[in-house]
Amino acid sequence: MAAQRVGDCGVESHGLQEFWIVNTRRAPTCRDLVDGVNRIEFSRKIDHRQVHVGRDEFMAAIDPSLPNVVYVHGNSLDSEEAVTSGEGLIDGIGPHVPPYRFILWSWPADRIPGMNYPDNARVKSARSELQGYYLAWLIDQIDPMTRFSLVGYSLGTVSVTAALDGLARGTVAGHPLFETKHVVGRPVQAALLAAAEENNWLWPDQRHGLALTQVERALVTINRRDRLLRQFIRLTSAPALGTSGIPETARLGELQSKVKQFVVTPYLGGAHRWSRYTKSAAIMALLRPYLFEFGAL
Repeated sequence: MAAQRVGDCGVESHGLQEFWIVNTRRAPTCRDLVDGVNRIEFSRKIDHRQVHVGRDEFMAAIDPSLPNVVYVHGNSLDSEEAVTSGEGLIDGIGPHVPPYRFILWSWPADRIPGMNYPDNARVKSARSELQGYYLAWLIDQIDPMTRFSLVGYSLGTVSVTAALDGLARGTVAGHPLFETKHVVGRPVQAALLAAAEENNWLWPDQRHGLALTQVERALVTINRRDRLLRQFIRLTSAPALGTSGIPETARLGELQSKVKQFVVTPYLGGAHRWSRYTKSAAIMALLRPYLFEFGAL
């Protein structure tokens, strides 16, 4: 991919270098997670084709010099729709950024036939949390100097915070993790967009309370008018993180300096659609530093 020059200063920018897909749709969703890592599938998207590769080939292709943008999509997408969703984020990021590797985390989010919305959301929320097991496992297999930017959207944020908490705690939703190879020091950032998880989960004494210990910094978007997330309170005991942000941030202690919360309502209105995020120049400008600027704190 040829380098492009941006602006009068002659700054070179190369943008997307590789598009990988990590597909967990054939892996167990609630038990046998240890064996489930062997059922994760890997492929590389080249032009309009997906070339399937083995796990060893995927791992060997990870170049620590490139940042990895790992995107975990939201609910009710099949595998093809997940790829389209990932392409939308790539388009939103744009070409005038440093070279990076894009990894789409494609998880079993397909709508369950015959199930009503509340039950479907509860099943997917639990399923997404256990995706955190697989995501934590994958991150731990890779050179700890490799930079990761974890982008979760809607229910995909649950996978991101569960993985980060699991790397610190050693368990995900009560499932003991493998013995981790790398304990501290990973250069990791997180962006939680339209987060469909309880707004207190990142407090230190709550469900994913160690997640922020694993990141350099994290972005949380807030949209109090999000029509879908406003229904979240009917399913849980607390509002959605994506509608309120983290309440009482003082409870985070020293970790609160890692978190930037940003109200995106002026750019979205009541929309929850992913395309509204990726097509918003303001939101993508807000996101880019959390993808490429490490060591900012």
